[in-house]
Amino acid sequence: MESVDKALLRKLEEARALIEPRLGELSASLSNLGLSDVVSYINSGGKRLRGFLTLLTCETLGCKANDAIDIAIAIELVHAASLTLDDIIDQERERRGMPAAWVLYGVGKTAMVSLFLVPLALKIIERFGRAALSYSVSAWEEIVRGELLDAYASVKGALVSYVDLARLKTGPLFALAVALPFIAASRADMAEEAYNLGDLIGLTYQIADDIVDYISYLRGLRPKLDTSERLLREWAMNELGANSDDEVVSKALDYLREKVTDVSKKADELFTSYGQRELMKEVPRFLANMMLAQQGLSL
Repeated sequence: MESVDKALLRKLEEARALIEPRLGELSASLSNLGLSDVVSYINSGGKRLRGFLTLLTCETLGCKANDAIDIAIAIELVHAASLTLDDIIDQERERRGMPAAWVLYGVGKTAMVSLFLVPLALKIIERFGRAALSYSVSAWEEIVRGELLDAYASVKGALVSYVDLARLKTGPLFALAVALPFIAASRADMAEEAYNLGDLIGLTYQIADDIVDYISYLRGLRPKLDTSERLLREWAMNELGANSDDEVVSKALDYLREKVTDVSKKADELFTSYGQRELMKEVPRFLANMMLAQQGLSL
């Protein structure tokens, strides 16, 4: 019998196989605006984890196939836009081992194309109704708020707690990936609970991401700590009782294990009457372990 991890990995590969061609088609459709090359580059190389979660949730709920892929594409577009704008704000010159889009295409064109992708995604989501659009606008607002807090924290000191910043940076799109399928499946009454679950899945993934980056810094692979990792260290020392860099990592991992267990229980409760409940329950651990594996760690 196929293990849960192998089943989730297979689902992830299947999701990527569906999402990549559709993103390619969308990029090609913008050739009349002269944007195909930039849009294609901005959307290249992603893990497609948010799209994967969307498709898995839709499959669990019995959404129509076209509804599922449309939602996944919309969320991936917003994710690509947010990363590209983040690189501009932070003046990061690389993304996924390649030059950042703004390095190749300039700040102006890259920023405008990224901003164009957001309403493009919202137009896709609009057909699912007012509730879907409302959740999506709120998610984008939270993403931007997170970017603002991240940027100002680096020059004025911490304006937000580490956990709140981690949630704002990553939670909203994972939240949409769980909530929008409920709306598409005519279960809008459960959308708020689904949104909160996805938000927590995003939080655990971001904590795993920050732990990996912090370890990279300790090993001399990163020249400095960015705002998230600096707040991670302060949080681990002030709230988790860490007294050294090694304890920052161990205490953060302990917190993450507990959080993932809690989120998995919430997923089990939300999907209690659905057939793929076991897969959905294991998604938080699966995603966190995908990130932690970069440093040879697992929960």
